[in-house]
Amino acid sequence: MANSFSRILLIGAGQLGSRYLQGLSSIGRASEILVVDPNLDALSLAKQRFEEMPANSHGQSVMYHQDMTELDGDFDLAIIATNADVRKKIVDSLLTNNDIKYLILEKVVFQSIDDFETTIQLLKGRKIRSWVNCPRRAVPFFRTLRKDILRQHTISMNLRGSNWGIGSNTIHMLDLLAFLSGQVEFLFDITQLDNRLYDSKKPGFIELAGRLTAVSSRGDTLDLYDDRKSNDPPTLIIECGGRRLDIDEQRGIVITSSRDASVLNERKFTLPMQSEMTPSVVSQILTKGSSCLTPLEESFILHRSMLRAFNRHLSNVLQKPVEVCSIT
Repeated sequence: MANSFSRILLIGAGQLGSRYLQGLSSIGRASEILVVDPNLDALSLAKQRFEEMPANSHGQSVMYHQDMTELDGDFDLAIIATNADVRKKIVDSLLTNNDIKYLILEKVVFQSIDDFETTIQLLKGRKIRSWVNCPRRAVPFFRTLRKDILRQHTISMNLRGSNWGIGSNTIHMLDLLAFLSGQVEFLFDITQLDNRLYDSKKPGFIELAGRLTAVSSRGDTLDLYDDRKSNDPPTLIIECGGRRLDIDEQRGIVITSSRDASVLNERKFTLPMQSEMTPSVVSQILTKGSSCLTPLEESFILHRSMLRAFNRHLSNVLQKPVEVCSIT
């Protein structure tokens, strides 16, 4: 039986990290949570958001730190919700000084293939099970859809809209297509990406726009378009086996139509917030040692093809070789 008391470490207490912390308030077990972020404002926001949540009836304590050197003891689970550029250093430091059983990594996980390879070997050597938080795999709608279409037909997915961030968000769509299709090997076409780099919403990082396409080894297609000249909200379209699903995640609507464009039905769609998904995801890991999130090794295969494509594009734009992709 799994231990009913858990020590959980959360590194990174920004917008996303603070939502993780809110979700951790609702796990069904007694727990000690340690939150680390060098930014006092981030820690203050995380504490404020945690205290907005109902008290955990199982008993829970939270401690806040600015420095990882203040950590002591071992952890059942560590969640790394930092920016991608420092994640490798944080994982190395954590495993030098502490033992952990399970690890959740945010994405983009790392900015280079070398960082992936060395981290995977490190985690294997320590027998640490690890997953990447691509949350659509845990959404009931997509899990049901996967049962309906997996390996039956090739899948076409496209996402179109304005200013949604191809650099930071392609991995979400690539992971979803891999989940639905069972395919992990993709070839990318970067020739229609904008021949310039954009500033990311996070200082010090870049964004990409234009059109990016990818094809799996069996013919599944991913077509992504970020049009910086329009104001269109992102809309995801999935086509498979004569059906088309128009998914508006912002409005919470899915329209299903047939090949002849006849509307079959319209229904509500819910993409849970991180604070809502965290309790079940964390509880599954702590109780069963498994997760519906993407295993790190599988995510590496997807990241690898994507990072190689992005680095080719960056090398073309910057007119110099690029091996570290400055996205997060």
